[in-house]
Amino acid sequence: MNFENQIRSVLQENAQKIKPSAELKEKILSRIEFKNGGAKMKKRLIAGALVAVFLIPSGAFAYSYLVDQVYGSKENFIQAGGNQKGYEHLESKLQRAKSTLSAEEFGQFILLLKDMAYYNVKMADIHGNLHPERLSAEDQKKYEQIKKEIQPYFDKLNSAHSVDTKVINH
Repeated sequence: MNFENQIRSVLQENAQKIKPSAELKEKILSRIEFKNGGAKMKKRLIAGALVAVFLIPSGAFAYSYLVDQVYGSKENFIQAGGNQKGYEHLESKLQRAKSTLSAEEFGQFILLLKDMAYYNVKMADIHGNLHPERLSAEDQKKYEQIKKEIQPYFDKLNSAHSVDTKVINH
């Protein structure tokens, strides 16, 4: 999994750097035969071809991490006390949750995780250890409420994972 993420990252960086050559435009124009389309049709066709040239490579390598839906970015995750390994681990867990929960349940689960992450960032030390005493009394109540609301999702995911593990082990 780590190797795949490294490849994906390198491909995304390289896709951003790809610039089509000037010869490409000439090749596209030389292969287009126009009969009675006029200049307007020619411009549209060229524009469409150029858009395809730019969008296809970048779209092929684009990937959205689920962790980023919760923390906003990998940098935010790391600032909250996480590391690369934790980021990848959480991503794999969120991918499993997405495949286990219904779309509606997963959407609610992500919203609760965002709320939980907000409070985790507020109470985490530089090593990522959580200190609930750092929260105000009101924030502690909200945090406890979020934990109660999210627990059924964790229970469902854990039971689904234990069933998967039993099937694999037998």
